[in-house]
Amino acid sequence: MNFRFFTISEHVLNYCPKDMQADISVHLNRCVFNSHPAFRLASDGCRRSLAVHFQTLHTAPGDLIFHQGESVEYLCFIASGSLEVLQDDEVIALLGKVV
Repeated sequence: MNFRFFTISEHVLNYCPKDMQADISVHLNRCVFNSHPAFRLASDGCRRSLAVHFQTLHTAPGDLIFHQGESVEYLCFIASGSLEVLQDDEVIALLGKVV
């Protein structure tokens, strides 16, 4: 999959100083940082460094995110909602926000 998800917030952030970009990015991604165990022990500096690389993807019900067997070049976190993992048109898992 070779595509880039672009949001208005990314466009606006490009006009801000780097430190402000990091602060805003941490705020915009606070849901993931506060709820996912991988980030619970992360320092503020670590979160700031990671947050500027996060991208938001909004999907509609029925949207396909990955195809089976496709190589993936990024990691996804579910901030809200859920998604079904299908194999041969059968739901084999339901993924959702980590609580």
